[in-house]
Amino acid sequence: MTLSKGTKKSVKTPKPFKKLYGASFIEEYGRIESARARRFGTTYSILIIEPTGLDLIAQGAKESLDDVSRKAKKFISIIIGTLRDCDIVALTSTNRLMVLLPQTDYFGAFVLVRKLKRGTGSFCKGEAGLSVLYTHSTFGIDGLVFGELLDCNESRALLQRESLWERLGLEDKLFWEIVGNLFAEPHSDNYNTTFDAGQGYDLSEFFMDRVNELIIHEIKRAPRRRGILYFSTGKINNSLPIIKAIADIGMTDTKIFLIGEQVDEEVNLGNSLPIYLDDPRLNETSFTIFLNEDFGYALFTRENWGAAFSCYHTSDLFLVEGLINKFQREYSLQEQL
Repeated sequence: MTLSKGTKKSVKTPKPFKKLYGASFIEEYGRIESARARRFGTTYSILIIEPTGLDLIAQGAKESLDDVSRKAKKFISIIIGTLRDCDIVALTSTNRLMVLLPQTDYFGAFVLVRKLKRGTGSFCKGEAGLSVLYTHSTFGIDGLVFGELLDCNESRALLQRESLWERLGLEDKLFWEIVGNLFAEPHSDNYNTTFDAGQGYDLSEFFMDRVNELIIHEIKRAPRRRGILYFSTGKINNSLPIIKAIADIGMTDTKIFLIGEQVDEEVNLGNSLPIYLDDPRLNETSFTIFLNEDFGYALFTRENWGAAFSCYHTSDLFLVEGLINKFQREYSLQEQL
């Protein structure tokens, strides 16, 4: 094409965030995805991302990509850069992103949140007062229609804000620092409790063994349910009662790990895997951490004088998730899920 003198060629500038949609689009897509999942027996997840201290749309403006501030564009770019091409991202309010994750189960969404936290971590630290809340729900576990998944996300957002993980600001602390904080003060609520067990107390020292037996029973009851289980034993040897109990589970989709110092050269662990760690803190504090698609649980025990133990246990899902993330990263373990 020949341009006449003085005529400038019009260049169309692409809109920013080409993959960012509006609320009505993702709601309709969610209804379609729910119908598809019911028909073909598949699953998908919904992820809600809510930054505090950063409005994704300028106050008083329409929900338009043109109203996104420079800082918000940077934040959204980090999010989109972490997602797959098939994931659908929508800007649904002044401070909320919604992501639909096709073919993604509970643990798939959990792993994605971990990646997103790493991706946005440096950005959030550089912006004073900025924090981000991530919640997710999964079709089939948390609901069978799109609206039920959204309701589940709303409930989990409230629970997460009340979690010890958020209230104590544990995100920036190390694993053993977190454990120390949990023992530092008494807890007594619906999700977190500190107590003493052993000689002279209502609960005997065998309470911890009973808890582990109940977890193993839960795994045997639903062997196809995905999960992850860490047993800290101090020293790993063939005489541990937990080894026989694990061997009786049979085939399971729960990944089971025994953590401690290697004593015997050959230990028959059945369908569990050893993580050999020579760390004196593992002799001072033993723990059980369990997470599956339905719930999370953690128990920490420290031996006191005689046969008594100081104990802390929690069913705070967000605290359990955070403890698993910290433990895996700080001991350079494969991020198994």
